[in-house]
Order: sequence, then structure tokens, then C-alpha cells
Amino acid sequence: MFYETVKAAYEAGKVRVGLIAIGGGDRVTIEANGLIGFKSAFLSEAERQKLAELSKTDAKAMKARQSKRE
Repeated sequence: MFYETVKAAYEAGKVRVGLIAIGGGDRVTIEANGLIGFKSAFLSEAERQKLAELSKTDAKAMKARQSKRE
């Protein structure tokens, strides 16, 4: 219901996605302030997983860019 709003805020750098370490379960935490934080509380588990995948993709891309600099 609020996925697109929270995703746009994530892409703008206003949302943090917390991922559990490997083997620690599938829980995804979403940290945001204000109305976005309120909306993130209503995300379904599937929507949280989509944000987790987006976050993982972004992290891999950032790591690849850092590797090229070295």
C-alpha cells in the first residue's frame, strides 16, 4: 500500500534498511523518520523483502565501484 512512497524515500536516502546476518532469519527492519516511518510500519513482509533486495543490489554496486577505485 505504501511501498512506492517508502521506496522513493529510500532512493532519496531518507530510509535505512536493516538486514539480518546470514543465518539469522529473514526479518528486515526499516528505519525512517516522520510520516515515512509511520508508513513503513504498514509494509507487508513481501514489500520489506523487495526493499531488502534493492538494498542488497545497491550495496553490491557500491562495493563494485569501490573495488574499481583501488
